[in-house]
Amino acid sequence: MRAIERHRVWDAPTRLVHWLLALGVVFQWLSGKYELVPMLWHYYVGYSLLALLVFRIMWGFAGSDTARFVRFVAGPATALRYVSSVATAMRAGASDGERRAHLHAGHNPIGAVSAIALLASSLLQAISGLYASDDILEAGPLVAGASAATVSAMSEIHRTNEYALVVLVAVHVAAVAWHARRLDEDLVRAMIDGRKSLPAAPELRFAPNSRALVLFALAAALVYLVVSRG
Repeated sequence: MRAIERHRVWDAPTRLVHWLLALGVVFQWLSGKYELVPMLWHYYVGYSLLALLVFRIMWGFAGSDTARFVRFVAGPATALRYVSSVATAMRAGASDGERRAHLHAGHNPIGAVSAIALLASSLLQAISGLYASDDILEAGPLVAGASAATVSAMSEIHRTNEYALVVLVAVHVAAVAWHARRLDEDLVRAMIDGRKSLPAAPELRFAPNSRALVLFALAAALVYLVVSRG
């Protein structure tokens, strides 16, 4: 039986953004729901998260192989095949090769759906927050230049999508725990040290960190220009 070794699959920018977004979303939910800190912090963290999200989208086109959308976004047929491979891996008496069939260097097809859904919902929450208002004390930086209808719609989206994002995060965490328990795949460790246990070293190209710094600077500048309009 060939030993499964740990191989590099995730670059540092992808991992750093993943954890910063995770911490930021938790902070935003707690600060918005329970007012644990002044709302000014909610705004600043929101702008930072928006910059991270814009960067992650850029990195999805210009980053390392496992970060690129074209490498992990797949259609329904691929997702169904993955589900079948997982069922095979869990079946009693499955061969060693069958049990390894579910392993992917980056996102698996179901994980890809989760990643895109989380990115989309987080981006919607960040953008809608720029136009959201409670009609009393708090208002996003772009409220003054928007119509009343736009502010009303965005405020409702910001309130409603908050719960959708919480559900998506909960499903994501549950899926990670399920993979660890049932498939013996430690996705948390992989997102910390960038390595996964795989039967063979994947052929991957990794983008330089300098490119990530340039792209993040561009993303931050873009968010600053948008926010400063208010």
